[in-house]
Amino acid sequence: MPGGSIRRRLVESPDGYLESRELGPTARAFAPEAEPLLLVHSTPGAAQSFDFLMPLLAEQRRVIALSSPGYGASDRPPEPYTELGQYARALARGLDGLGVDRASLFGAQTGSLLAAEFAAAYPGRTVRLALEEPFHWGTPARREALLRTHSYEPPRPDGQHLLALWRRTWRHHERQRAQRRRNGSALADQDLEPVRESILQTLRVNSAAGADVYGEAGWLGAAPYAMGRYDTWTRVAAIRAPTLVIHGTTSQLGRAHDRFVEVIPNARGLRLPSDANFLPNQAPELFASELLAFLDEERPG
Repeated sequence: MPGGSIRRRLVESPDGYLESRELGPTARAFAPEAEPLLLVHSTPGAAQSFDFLMPLLAEQRRVIALSSPGYGASDRPPEPYTELGQYARALARGLDGLGVDRASLFGAQTGSLLAAEFAAAYPGRTVRLALEEPFHWGTPARREALLRTHSYEPPRPDGQHLLALWRRTWRHHERQRAQRRRNGSALADQDLEPVRESILQTLRVNSAAGADVYGEAGWLGAAPYAMGRYDTWTRVAAIRAPTLVIHGTTSQLGRAHDRFVEVIPNARGLRLPSDANFLPNQAPELFASELLAFLDEERPG
């Protein structure tokens, strides 16, 4: 593994501590000359969800993953966030705390819109941008679907809420494991540890205390609430960084692929083999090679 173990720490910010995980090409977790790459997780994941991917990207880069406020080991914000701009500001503050001025970004799944908003809001801090399975969620039906898949499970005395969360998570991971086998990935036969970790991350946010603004979704619906109200096409048109838009060949969200490529001024598209939506853990080595190739492309001028 480049640089040894992933380096973990908490970064102080005005809205509380943010969890940071880093890996890079030296034992100090990064080299001063290594270009920063910020990984933006999906919901209800956290920075830890990138542990499998970071070693594949960190040979020449300072790879950073930050848990968004309220997720992973990051503090919940003092007041519930309702806009993606607030989450993007938190990422900017996290980079400030790490001494990072400019970085490339990769946004995974629902995290792709947060990465896009960061690039739109902070063009001077964004080198390159890669978006995996971005989608426009800003219609009533899509908002409902998004919140339905990120719904709060009220605790029950017999523990049935834990079984419900396990089943929900297991279905997701089993699809990805089957796809990894088909792709011949070295991670195809990993055990249930990723499922356990996903459950732990979900349990951290499976709460409704102080989250009335999100309705029945509770804190699980925090980021999805903001995504469903995001002015997607106006905001992504403001992105100035070279952008790679990634969808799976059989992605249910792929119907938005061409429009993202068209609306983002300096974007190109990439369709990767998939079983439904593409996720990096379906083909980690393939994904890492494509992302690194994009990041290494010669810059204009």
